[in-house]
Amino acid sequence: MATLRLQLLVLCILAMTVVQASAFKFPPFDKPDFNDPFWKAIRDWTHHKPGGHKKGQCAPLGYWNVCGLYIAESDFFKGPHKKWQPVADYYSLCCQLVRKESVGCICRAVTTKYPHVKIDVNRSMYLPQWCKKPVPKGTKCHGKNVYGYVPKKHRGHGGGHH
Repeated sequence: MATLRLQLLVLCILAMTVVQASAFKFPPFDKPDFNDPFWKAIRDWTHHKPGGHKKGQCAPLGYWNVCGLYIAESDFFKGPHKKWQPVADYYSLCCQLVRKESVGCICRAVTTKYPHVKIDVNRSMYLPQWCKKPVPKGTKCHGKNVYGYVPKKHRGHGGGHH
């Protein structure tokens, strides 16, 4: 008898829930304010074509956050563990940006002081090399050598035997 009463109680509660839910009116959808800074940043990012800005003009610094994982100083990757810090992959968004920007723009981006992250400038000098961006030998950024990509020269086919 007790289980029958419990089942009846559950059925009544379920019926009340359905009735209340059917009477609920959803508020009308408000169109987002696209002048809001959040939407402006999204719009700028989606419409920006890296390297597509005027000559001599760099991509906004906010775009460089895609490289943060590779060049930010980290408490996790310190001392002997530094060698395990991730390296930018050729197909990553970071490398796409690095290959499109000039060395001057890269230098400006990695030497800027950011409020929430500290950049390892020594490590960031390897970005062009990781991303296979050719850089003239001897190029410097604030006195530090920038390591560019140097294609390997092949001597004929196979092991050099003719």
